[in-house]
Amino acid sequence: MNVVRTVREREAAYRALPAVIELCRCWTYEEFYSRVDRLSNALLDRGIRKGDVLLCWLPNIREALETELACLQIGVVWVTLNSGLTWPEVELVVRATEPLAVVVHSELAPRIRLDRGETRQVFERAAKIVAGSPVASLQPAESYENAIESASRVTPDIGITESDTARLRYTSGTTGRAKAAILSHRVYLGSLRNLREHLHPLDSTDRVLHAAPLTHASGALAYPILAAGGANVILPAFDAERVL
Repeated sequence: MNVVRTVREREAAYRALPAVIELCRCWTYEEFYSRVDRLSNALLDRGIRKGDVLLCWLPNIREALETELACLQIGVVWVTLNSGLTWPEVELVVRATEPLAVVVHSELAPRIRLDRGETRQVFERAAKIVAGSPVASLQPAESYENAIESASRVTPDIGITESDTARLRYTSGTTGRAKAAILSHRVYLGSLRNLREHLHPLDSTDRVLHAAPLTHASGALAYPILAAGGANVILPAFDAERVL
């Protein structure tokens, strides 16, 4: 059992309800999970398998949530980095994890520097998927939307145990270089159980506003909301007037 399968247990009942709201667009549960399934299969079609590492460097956007659920659904080890990091901070993670897939936003791609041979080799080997507009410096790379459109809607069935690694969560590195904490699927299930117990009872009328980074605690709140059939409202960044 993994956390994605758990939050999808009542998926059929929520099919027509809003799952994600971003700026002026809304995606129903049917549309959202269709995209998650297609991205899962797109990764599998490109040879990414359970236990492989995917590096996700995205701002606060819907694609970040889709990528997280797709990775957890097929057992790919998810490594996500805050969009505010500098390239030297990101490069340390790239060289440490050697991801076989990289999902990056076109706004962040210009920060990438491939002048170090080791880093360049990792990027040359990795499947590169770009959200947003095409990026010439990362060619060959594939459009995020093209990858989704090319893949099957069928929900993949990958055997995952609670002890399997779900995520490498990098610390802030305030006293030195960032270090990876290994989070198992059991951690995600425990977090979901605790949040459902300590938050007020959630239902399909509830909304959570992700104005803080999805890469941090805000992302954890997506799971109890999805399990309850509520909606995740995603803002690119905190803005007091927009939030109010």
